[in-house]
Amino acid sequence: MQDRFNHILTGFLEKLRGTHNVKLACTLCAAAAAIIKKYGMAALDLHHAALMKQILKIGREKAACQLSLDDGEGGAVMHRNHAAEAGEAEETLEEAIAGTSGGAAGGGGEDEDNADHDELVVEATEVVVAAAHAMRGAFVIYLPAVMRAWRHNLAPSRPTADHQMVIGLWGDLAQALGADFGASIEFVLPTVLVAAATDNRDTRRNALFALGCMVEAAPAVCAPHLHDILSAMHAALVLPRERHADNALIDNAAAAVARAIMAAPDAVPLAVALPPLLARLPLATDREEDATIMRCIMPLLQAAHPDLMRLLPQVAAFLGYSLRPGNRTPRSAIDTYVYPAVHAFMLSAPADAKDAFVAAVGALPEAQRDAIVALATA
Repeated sequence: MQDRFNHILTGFLEKLRGTHNVKLACTLCAAAAAIIKKYGMAALDLHHAALMKQILKIGREKAACQLSLDDGEGGAVMHRNHAAEAGEAEETLEEAIAGTSGGAAGGGGEDEDNADHDELVVEATEVVVAAAHAMRGAFVIYLPAVMRAWRHNLAPSRPTADHQMVIGLWGDLAQALGADFGASIEFVLPTVLVAAATDNRDTRRNALFALGCMVEAAPAVCAPHLHDILSAMHAALVLPRERHADNALIDNAAAAVARAIMAAPDAVPLAVALPPLLARLPLATDREEDATIMRCIMPLLQAAHPDLMRLLPQVAAFLGYSLRPGNRTPRSAIDTYVYPAVHAFMLSAPADAKDAFVAAVGALPEAQRDAIVALATA
């Protein structure tokens, strides 16, 4: 298997290094991300340095296909002022990481509006995220270079989609690297907090995801800023659901609050945080975050936490919805978080708490009530 990876990735890197065709580069990056996501470090073991060298060039808009235009006949012609920069194709990995060859290609011009070039940076971003998840702590050697290579996309002159991409990338990296991302938080947090207050729903959604992941990754680093972080989360959590974009935003706010509660339970005022969180359940669109919510709420139920005991009707409603027949909640989340918590609660919780929970379950629609009863008696 390793020989197969070596053959595939060696060929991939040769093509990515030499191609002047942006669409081919997009395809190569998408394929690399898919391979890494499926096979993890086994696919990267011998190739992560060479791969990241090429991906960093794309991030800085210095790859061969970004410095030239396909002439439509399999050849390429240099464009703008990049002919003199072609020699950078042979820079060392150390130079790529250090960024000694300069910043991104000029701000403005036709290529920045070219959808193919935009797609290439997005695909390269997916490779970065996949590599970070696969390499974990070992990826830290590339983190400063990635931060530098992508930061020009935050310039006011860049499209809003570029801002969203970078902020989403920071959230993904925090999620992948955990505490190893902590040293970068002070650098990125002010920008993320500004993005979390913007009127653009998609930018705000990505910012909330990033905030939740950063608090979960490095709660001690975030502790001095926790008031501002929680305020940003709460402001989004209580928004009215007026448009479809509001659903995704509110779902991310709920997941972010859940992550903050898990990461810093003693610092988050549960009496304040739990009511709006439970009021937004079930999640409207982002069902992948159901497991995050369960991972937060179920230990509190198991412990019969006083602040959650005041909200048992909402807890029962969330469980009933999640367990009802035909629901898309991952079975693994139910088996890992819900089943043991409900059983432990029914065995050891105070009698008045159990009575209140049974009464809340009894008030649910029949299908939801039966689903909880079946789980509790299994």
